[in-house]
Amino acid sequence: MYWVMAILPFVLLMLGFPIFLLLLATSLVILLCFFDLPMAVVHQNIFNSLNKYALLAVPFFIFAGDLMSRGGISARLLRWVASARRPNTTASGAASRPGCRTHSGCRHPTRRCS
Repeated sequence: MYWVMAILPFVLLMLGFPIFLLLLATSLVILLCFFDLPMAVVHQNIFNSLNKYALLAVPFFIFAGDLMSRGGISARLLRWVASARRPNTTASGAASRPGCRTHSGCRHPTRRCS
């Protein structure tokens, strides 16, 4: 079983399969060949694992990031955070820490934020 998990993804990757199909094909081959499970149980577990509200947030975050990128909000936000810092040659590194601190919960006066 372990050799299938190690070799099959590399073979499929070399053949040009996308990553999601590579993972799907490898898991299906292992489930069908090495485990004695009815396929109804496999289908129920797959669809029940997809019924999570946290998974819905991923496409919405991607959509929000695309909107921010196309509208120029992200570039303006980075310029604003970079202007709050002194001039530095590492602008993205200097802008990312205050940006993360601004958008996180680290502004609370009793919490210690490094």
